[in-house]
Amino acid sequence: MGEVYDIQGTPTATEEGVWHYGNSKVFFKKGTVTSWEQNPPHLLKANLHTGRKDNVATSFTIGSSKPDVRSAQGTPLFKNENVWDYGSSKVYFRDGKVSGWDNSPLRPLKLHR
Repeated sequence: MGEVYDIQGTPTATEEGVWHYGNSKVFFKKGTVTSWEQNPPHLLKANLHTGRKDNVATSFTIGSSKPDVRSAQGTPLFKNENVWDYGSSKVYFRDGKVSGWDNSPLRPLKLHR
């Protein structure tokens, strides 16, 4: 929670387990970020810290890890354990690996061809 406060600043509102930044939200469980929702114009300064600097992915496919998707696609507008939302495109996960996606030409995913 301290890192979120240091990076994002003071929330506009709080409730148990949720900090609001305008229309965007950060969700916590036991003091740790579990997910977030980003809504313009209040975009969060969120990213998924993986600790990995090697093997930077430029695309992903079925079975790719979450760090590989993040490396290739960037930070999702919304994420939870099973779905990362990139606007009109979404990536689905099962057991931490890509299980499928909805790919829109309006916000295309960087899929391995």
